[in-house]
Amino acid sequence: MFKKIAEKLKKLKELASKDTKIDPAVFNDPIAEQTEWNSASKGGANFQTHHLVELYGESVEFAPTRGLKLFCSVFALFGAFALVATALWFSSTKGRNWEPLIGLAFGIVFCGIGIGLYRHLASPIVFDKRNGFFWKGRTPPHEVFDTSVIKYHAQLNEIHALQLLQFWNSGGGDSSGYYYYELNLVLKTGKRLNVVTYARKEKIRKDAATLSEFLGVPVWDTIPEG
Repeated sequence: MFKKIAEKLKKLKELASKDTKIDPAVFNDPIAEQTEWNSASKGGANFQTHHLVELYGESVEFAPTRGLKLFCSVFALFGAFALVATALWFSSTKGRNWEPLIGLAFGIVFCGIGIGLYRHLASPIVFDKRNGFFWKGRTPPHEVFDTSVIKYHAQLNEIHALQLLQFWNSGGGDSSGYYYYELNLVLKTGKRLNVVTYARKEKIRKDAATLSEFLGVPVWDTIPEG
């Protein structure tokens, strides 16, 4: 029985790992023909990291979820625990034993990982009608003299469509793996900018529909049903 289950899981992985065939012609748009349909991100997590938040009707933002905050907090709290334990140990030896300093370094590293992950993964992702910009990061384009220093940004009037894609992450194992879903911006030049990756296709479709209405652009949805 277990052998049959393993064979079915293997076949499922093989099917899932195949690239979905996408025909841009179905969107009846010349820019769709110029657009790439491969992954525009570096992969996605197997849990929900962001959700869409509407702010005062003039802007929307993809904010970090509790799951993402908890994920980053685990590293920081583990590091903080190591620091406290090391301090107590060092105090109990009255400074005669330097081995606790290894725990000190360990704690600093984990605290740094947790804080660094949160600053990177929870960077603002904003669509702002007041200033006419989309950006990912902590520096809004309208606050700098040279916008080329900001990697992910675009003027809202440059956005032509939203692109939804599905990909398979094998997880590095024979039976593990999961789907993740990308929401990308397609500019009038055909260039793409990744906005977010989700672990749930129902949620990314819902947020894409809200963003589509906010921006007044179509959604090019290529996520298979089922």
